[in-house]
Amino acid sequence: MVEKGGSEKKEIKILVLSYEPWDVTNSFGNSYRAIFSNIENIQVANIYCKYGRPNDEIITRAFQITDKSILQSIVKGTPSGKEINLKNDSKNVHDILTDTQTKKINFFRRHRFRLVFWARDLLWITGKWWSEELEQFVIDFNPDIIWCPIYYSVYLNQMAFYFKEMTEKPMVGYSSDDDYTLKQFNLSPLYWIERFIKRVYIKKTIDLCEQLYVITSKQKQEFDRIFGKNCKILCKGADFSGKMPFHESTKETINILFMGNLSDGRWKSILEVTEVLKRINREKGAIRFSLHVHSMTPLSKSVMRKINIKPFIPDEAVDKAVRGADILLHVEPLDLSERLKFRLSFSTKIVTYLENASCILAYGGMTGTMQYLVDAKAGIYAGNMKKLYKILNYISENPQIIEMYRKRAWDCGMKRHDEKKIGKEIRFDLEKLIVD
Repeated sequence: MVEKGGSEKKEIKILVLSYEPWDVTNSFGNSYRAIFSNIENIQVANIYCKYGRPNDEIITRAFQITDKSILQSIVKGTPSGKEINLKNDSKNVHDILTDTQTKKINFFRRHRFRLVFWARDLLWITGKWWSEELEQFVIDFNPDIIWCPIYYSVYLNQMAFYFKEMTEKPMVGYSSDDDYTLKQFNLSPLYWIERFIKRVYIKKTIDLCEQLYVITSKQKQEFDRIFGKNCKILCKGADFSGKMPFHESTKETINILFMGNLSDGRWKSILEVTEVLKRINREKGAIRFSLHVHSMTPLSKSVMRKINIKPFIPDEAVDKAVRGADILLHVEPLDLSERLKFRLSFSTKIVTYLENASCILAYGGMTGTMQYLVDAKAGIYAGNMKKLYKILNYISENPQIIEMYRKRAWDCGMKRHDEKKIGKEIRFDLEKLIVD
């Protein structure tokens, strides 16, 4: 890339540490592609700690460490990680999970056995995740910047310390959840033991960062004060350069689409939405609203019987599905403990809804995402069933409001999520860190 003066922009090499592989089909890879794809002249390497492999042309090199490889390093003395050959299209069987392993992980995700996850953390802490192979990988790549998402983890933060000390290069942190403050509610002593331990590691990582990005304005206010940093708000962008996408006018039945995560009590919110819709349809004597739910979240059989969940929509079909719906539903938890967990978070799929000029209906507790939609006036928000019933009844009688909120969503996206503007701002920040 050549600047106006004729000089070429310097290539910036960024080493990204992550839990999941940088794969555009998972939420991490999808969000990071949207952020990094518009930063000029960069080279990105990914060190990750889960099964799978990177799937994005942005990634030039990758190094994988897994639970299994850590265990083998203890038992057999083998290296704890390996570089992944990204040029080889055939997936190595050791890089991905079998169906049986996936079912076991889904079981533990569903039941949240804290002691099991503590045992895994202990494996990483006591095992030897660092190796000559990992060190050589970092030396060969020779990054200009270490990019570290702020994880609620001991070993991932330890890895951040290691790379920072080893390379002596500037480190950028990105926090998208409240994994640090004590503004939470939980009656389990184990929960608080874990949180106090992990806060120590999170604080050390943030203190080592020359630049810290956060995802909401409220998070910036709190983290600026807590860590004494001038945080910057960063969220994924999208292409708003063309015309506002066209939607067919609403028909007799108003189609509502939900796609995404139903964990952390969000399924309860979906159930309440379903009850309200059934009530309105019954009172109208017709199918005035229909709800289509798509999710990959593992749920109990009793919940599955109450919610008609369809397969997750693949990435290549998302835009078509979104534009074919009259209303895009977003839900957040209602219970206090679960709601506080996401009080500073932002759901990045909202950007997809804005990009597609969708009418967004948000239902649930007041989290960071809900506050964003309310402040930006980019969606319709209801915090309880009574208000939701009133809103949906109004929409049923005045469907033209859907078009008004489509326009608001598009305007919000143009103002706040222009991908080229975001890319330029990050490039400026990274150049400043390297020069300084």
